[in-house]
Amino acid sequence: MLTDLCAWTEEFLRRLLDAFPQRLIFAGLQGSYGRGEATPESDIDLVVILDHVGLPELETYRGLVRGMDQGALACGFLCGRVELDRWPRYDLMQLVWDTRPLYGTLEGLHEFTPDDVDMAIQIGASALYHSAVHCFLYDNDPSTALPALEKSAFFLARLELFRRTGAYPSTRRETALSYGPWSGGTEKKYERLIRWSSSLL
Repeated sequence: MLTDLCAWTEEFLRRLLDAFPQRLIFAGLQGSYGRGEATPESDIDLVVILDHVGLPELETYRGLVRGMDQGALACGFLCGRVELDRWPRYDLMQLVWDTRPLYGTLEGLHEFTPDDVDMAIQIGASALYHSAVHCFLYDNDPSTALPALEKSAFFLARLELFRRTGAYPSTRRETALSYGPWSGGTEKKYERLIRWSSSLL
């Protein structure tokens, strides 16, 4: 786990601007570090938008991240502006809403409609339902898949809460206030995941 997130992101941004002078459109932090909920196992989820991304840019960015102290923790989303403009709107919502800016802004790039929210929920719910059923049926130990399934459920719950309330919850705690903990044994958790995702379809 990073001991000083502010220093790390400042160094990352300095290197990024040096590597891509006048080409950086946006850089941000998302995931547990962006929400202030990082644990010792957390990755550093970065979002970077350049004017253009090809293999040379990917190679430069890979070297930049690998050269950072604790760069092995880095992961995230990198694309060019054209790709961002063409990205499916339902998939952009959480990227925009869940990213804390370090440089530039995503505000105003996209306006999302209720239909975009509905589509994101439908796609997320169907994916969660399928994954939960598949893992329960075919995994030798279904409990090992639960952390990933519960992470997907958290992101889906944020969208569903936004649809109901108009407010996008920024933390797991806010989501848990409405949905409660995913408690109980393995079978109970699977039952709840499957029933809840089915109800959203």
